[in-house]
Amino acid sequence: MNIRMYNCYFGDCFNIDNNLLVDCGIHTCKDKSIRDQRFNDIYLDIQYYEMDFLLSHYHEDHYNGIIYMVDKDYKFSNVYIPDIWDINGSIDAISLHLLEGILNESILNKETSIFTFLKSICTANGKVHFVKRGTRIQDKYVALWPSEKFIKDKAEKVFKDTIDDENISENQVTQLSGFSQQLQKIVYDISGREYESGELIERLDLLEDEVSNAFNNFYNIEAKSSTKIKLKDFQNNISIVFQNIYDALNENVLFTGDFGNLKRKWRKIESNFDGNPNCKMHKLYHVIKIGHHGTGRYYHSFVRRINADSVFMIPNDGSEMKWNICSDYSLNALSTGTQVICATNNSCEAKNNNGGSCSCTKCIIIEPNIYFDVK
Repeated sequence: MNIRMYNCYFGDCFNIDNNLLVDCGIHTCKDKSIRDQRFNDIYLDIQYYEMDFLLSHYHEDHYNGIIYMVDKDYKFSNVYIPDIWDINGSIDAISLHLLEGILNESILNKETSIFTFLKSICTANGKVHFVKRGTRIQDKYVALWPSEKFIKDKAEKVFKDTIDDENISENQVTQLSGFSQQLQKIVYDISGREYESGELIERLDLLEDEVSNAFNNFYNIEAKSSTKIKLKDFQNNISIVFQNIYDALNENVLFTGDFGNLKRKWRKIESNFDGNPNCKMHKLYHVIKIGHHGTGRYYHSFVRRINADSVFMIPNDGSEMKWNICSDYSLNALSTGTQVICATNNSCEAKNNNGGSCSCTKCIIIEPNIYFDVK
């Protein structure tokens, strides 16, 4: 197995065996020209391969590169996306995704949003698969998270809290739920592949216009920072966490998206809470993609599942936002002999605590290179 970790600064993109692209995006804190150059680097690297794409969750720094790829006329054979579309609790979950785009004004301003991503996967023309706990991916990997019950329960609570905190009217809640039902139907049709992509994109455009027009009064509303955090956390905590299906010690991989700050949920995953025989974590991993760029708020210890042959992959350049790599990961690596691969170390707590020098004994910084191959 070969995992190519691209340097996407504060963003994620991984290429597994020139067969599966896991996330592809860069946070908008980076200049657009820099982002586009790196997306072009990735495009040139994969352009002659038939790839599938997996999106861990619906945040722009995990999918805006796909918009670039599709504009270059790149096609994906299969597209795997978190299942907020075909579960008990879908409407609340979809409503929260729309609300985030309304409150941060990306939908109101017709900027990059979940609509843009969905239009891109229409154009990409791959078969769309909904992923939740237990779903197989390429028949090589299995999703350990999110569980359907967690999405339902969490979406219901966060939606209610958001309505109360932001004084969203009953009429607006009704409108939002109606729009969510329409979007759900469109995504069903995208997955069913029974409609031409042009027709589906036109329906998405019309719905985006309706949502924008219905909620244009939100231009003048400053959403509470606590609400924005709740909405982002909700999406992060329904990130797809997946591993290889068959236990192969020197090839076991764990990808975590941006999941991490709900430690009791990690305990559920690690204890195989529902007894699913396909979702039992491996005892030891060769490669672990660290969640949420290695930031302290999402820290999770993997010390029991790593050794001197293991590798941490940490995509982070959060220096512009003060979102640093948590020094605990360095301590974990030092205590186990684990190697650490970082996109950059411009925002590493351990480096800052060590007088500006990298404190990891086995650390590779990708910058200024485009990628590093983990074998």
